[in-house]
Amino acid sequence: MVTPRREKSSQILSVQKAVALLRLFSEQQPELSLAKMAEQLGLPKTTVYGLVKTLEECQFLQRDRGSVNYRLGVLALKLGYLARLNNDLAQRALPFLENLLDETQQIVYLAVPHDGLVLYIEALYPPRRRIRYSVVGRTTYMHATALGKAMLSQMSPSEIEAIIQQHGLPAFTNRTITDKEALLEEIKISRERGYAVDMRESDPMIACVAVPFRTISGELGGAISISGPYQLFTPAMIDDYVQKLVHACSILSRQIETPLFHSGRARDVEYRVGI
Repeated sequence: MVTPRREKSSQILSVQKAVALLRLFSEQQPELSLAKMAEQLGLPKTTVYGLVKTLEECQFLQRDRGSVNYRLGVLALKLGYLARLNNDLAQRALPFLENLLDETQQIVYLAVPHDGLVLYIEALYPPRRRIRYSVVGRTTYMHATALGKAMLSQMSPSEIEAIIQQHGLPAFTNRTITDKEALLEEIKISRERGYAVDMRESDPMIACVAVPFRTISGELGGAISISGPYQLFTPAMIDDYVQKLVHACSILSRQIETPLFHSGRARDVEYRVGI
């Protein structure tokens, strides 16, 4: 007898706790002690100890000899590589990104919205720029980036409000938009003209222009941007970059069937390594 599939999620609490523990690690917190993890999770140290030791044995966490701090282990690195390798959006977008890099000789980014933040999916750098590490996999705030504002311009007022409530509007430079009404006006302008700009709002030396793209089904797919020294971003150069971005995004929109991330209830799909 075949047992009907239950509609309710069969989530395992211990797995949820382990994932929550792994998500504590960030650029700001690359290493954490057992006590710090327990404090931030609001769980007993004994519970966290069991999670940590299991994750350490599975190579998701590691600790240097003599240190009390843990950091992400080698398996997290390996799975990150596999997630990037299996990213259909990045693979389809890569030829367009490479063409933009060749034509502009500026940094080109591909990003998607995830949990109210900008998630970098791909980044291409010109040879003359010395970059210590790629931003692929990094998240940042939407209100302070051209990528984020471009994606916000394609969202509903309720979605925008939820993001502001969840993440706030922190300042990164003296040019960051930290006023809600000013941000809403900026989003409106970005929506009307079809692109967004970041003029030293996230970095005091960098400017950026971004254009959003949708999927074949009409859902928000993400955004592509061109970024570089702010002195180069004259009105004429911005117009040129926008034309190039619009052309790339219009073609990509006809090739991407669904967004990288879906909201709502998960469907029955074949599982792959996620981001």
